[in-house]
Amino acid sequence: MAACVVVKPGLGLSVGGVARVLSRTAGELQVPRHVEFSEADLPTSGAGKVLKRLLRERFWAGGTRAVS
Repeated sequence: MAACVVVKPGLGLSVGGVARVLSRTAGELQVPRHVEFSEADLPTSGAGKVLKRLLRERFWAGGTRAVS
């Protein structure tokens, strides 16, 4: 599992910090193994939902098979 985290300007986050917070609130299988930080907003549809398909394209580029 991977997570895309939007960082507010001036805040310092680390992969370990994100994993610690999520491990307290989420199950073991829901804690991401890969965390990607971004200062730009996530791509959204007209209805305001995050377009996960566009986020997945970066990770699956060059792959022979795309899931969902």
